[in-house]
Amino acid sequence: MTILVTGFTGNVGLAVGHAMMKRHIPFHAAVIDPAAASAKFGNAFHYRHLDYADISTFSQAVKGVDQLFLMYPSQVSTRQFHLFLRYLRFTSVRHIVYLSFKDVPVFPLTPHHTIEKIIQETGIPFTIIRPGYYMQNLNLFMRDDIRFHEQIVTPAGLGKTSMIDIRDIATFVIHCLQHPAPHFNRVYTLHGEEIFGFHEIASLMTVLLGKTIRYTNPSIPFFQMKMVQKGYPKSYVNEVIMLHLPISLGLTKRTNHQFREVTGTEPIPLRQYILDYQAHWEKH
Repeated sequence: MTILVTGFTGNVGLAVGHAMMKRHIPFHAAVIDPAAASAKFGNAFHYRHLDYADISTFSQAVKGVDQLFLMYPSQVSTRQFHLFLRYLRFTSVRHIVYLSFKDVPVFPLTPHHTIEKIIQETGIPFTIIRPGYYMQNLNLFMRDDIRFHEQIVTPAGLGKTSMIDIRDIATFVIHCLQHPAPHFNRVYTLHGEEIFGFHEIASLMTVLLGKTIRYTNPSIPFFQMKMVQKGYPKSYVNEVIMLHLPISLGLTKRTNHQFREVTGTEPIPLRQYILDYQAHWEKH
């Protein structure tokens, strides 16, 4: 069994890669620049060159690959990505595990909606995973505000959302890759089992971190301005805003037990995530 992991230099792809290495599951990591990836992440991984903008890289990237963990990189044009998806019909790939977007049914104009459709049209058995809100957002784009200003700054209004740890997503992905047949042509939504508003998250962090954290509930224009001032690309800022729009509209209060039902293990609770990552919010 040969597995190719795309999106390796991103948060979820890297988590999948590390989890697979920990479990001694062989795989190849698809990256644009293997030399740069090796310098950054080490040479313990097996890298393959894949550039969606360069069709000549497709053949070697997927050569002999049976299963593909697929992510859509937002910086790539949808046209180029669609071309890669259609190319997969002529390869050895026999199972695609695609990390989608949980609100695809609510927002059908997202790129993920079309990508899901094209994957299904390839005729290759697929598993589509629509994850809920990442806990790790708190130590990614929110990290410095929490660390230096003791504030959670994100445009979620007073809405609540279920949350899931990226490490659990990696566990779920690996389960589907190791036991593919039961998950062929299935769509899973990993909402998580807990619901929190950001005021509640701030309160929990206050208790666990030993310092007062508050949620500022910024307006979208203010948040957009601040993120651009910090140097984030406008395209990324707009993605973050779209991520939080369903929360502010009260559309993300659903929970489920699909992670537990499929993997047979309990998901990581928010409390444990905060304790595990507390060093990210400490001033050094």
